[in-house]
Amino acid sequence: MANKYYDSFKDLRTGKYDWKVQARVLNLWQGYTKKGEPFKSFNLLLLDSKRCRIHAFVPGNAADVLEKALEVVKIYLFKNFTVKEYKDEDKFRCILKDIQITFSHETKISDLEESDVFIEKVGFDFYDIGDLEELSKQTTYLIDVIGVIEEPELNLAKFKNRLGRPQTHMKFHICDGNSRVKVTFWDAFAELFDEAIKEEFEWPLIIIIGSGRKEVLYNVKVKKVNTQQNWFKHICTSCYEEAKKDNGIFHCICGPRDVPYPEKWFNLCVVYCASTGEIEIVLENVACQKCYGKHVCDILDEDDESNFPKALNTIEDEDYKFHIAIQNGEGPIESKKCVAKDIISEKYPNNNDDNQPRPLEESYAELSTSTFHLDTMSENN
Repeated sequence: MANKYYDSFKDLRTGKYDWKVQARVLNLWQGYTKKGEPFKSFNLLLLDSKRCRIHAFVPGNAADVLEKALEVVKIYLFKNFTVKEYKDEDKFRCILKDIQITFSHETKISDLEESDVFIEKVGFDFYDIGDLEELSKQTTYLIDVIGVIEEPELNLAKFKNRLGRPQTHMKFHICDGNSRVKVTFWDAFAELFDEAIKEEFEWPLIIIIGSGRKEVLYNVKVKKVNTQQNWFKHICTSCYEEAKKDNGIFHCICGPRDVPYPEKWFNLCVVYCASTGEIEIVLENVACQKCYGKHVCDILDEDDESNFPKALNTIEDEDYKFHIAIQNGEGPIESKKCVAKDIISEKYPNNNDDNQPRPLEESYAELSTSTFHLDTMSENN
């Protein structure tokens, strides 16, 4: 098949439907709810013969049919799909584009042979490791990096986190000749990577990390807990957005939907002193669960809902590491108010030799100063 008869992802624009593109499937993945349950819909990362990549979204009503027709690494002809612009709130995009494509029941997918068209098996937009700190201030795009693994031997660490749940991670450093950064793989991805490196490779090993995210931790001493604000919020059980009470009935803020039995999630505000003055940090549900080792309902069982629970004051004057969400390019110092997605207490032991496995009873989950949460990793053949 001649390439000239087909479109390229670089030519896409909104307002047209009858596109025809030959492309290789680089990756396929699902999103997850806040409870860790997979969505029926899924995502694709595609690469065409012009070395142009695109993010494709397959909604749940078309997922069953289209997923059966697709296999990662294979080449297909994709016909009839829509082009949509990303919304401002669409964060952590896997490619540097302002558009994505959406498939439907009208989308046609045909198998192609490797001899039909030449399409490379991988594609990346690399950044220098030295640029990662500045890139961590934005939440729009994920990051591709390449580097040499510095450690001569890698080990998978198994431990119990503060809630007593088993976890695994693998930590190591990579270097690109000018800068170095610590990388952490967590749980299933860490185990997958551990299996992959059991094959015979020549060291030093060069690794490509695709669609990674650099996170920033802040060392903070909590000055006080704000007892004047609500310490939890009600959550819609369908979409996990906030539910507001009106005339005695909870309604989801995302639409006209009653929520008769909303969930209760932490939303605790604390204050700490920085060189620029007092800064408020809102501790979200996961952060508080890790900090207190309890759910909202556990604390409500111990205290009257009309009173502010005294148990929540126990974090005052304690040192913590907060994983702060960067919003509009501003960290906590600039914004004066921010949100903590995760929290790690300094009261717990921290062994610098963190590449070595530990007995389950003696290890604690801790994010590194540069932690990559990965959607994909590809090997450059």
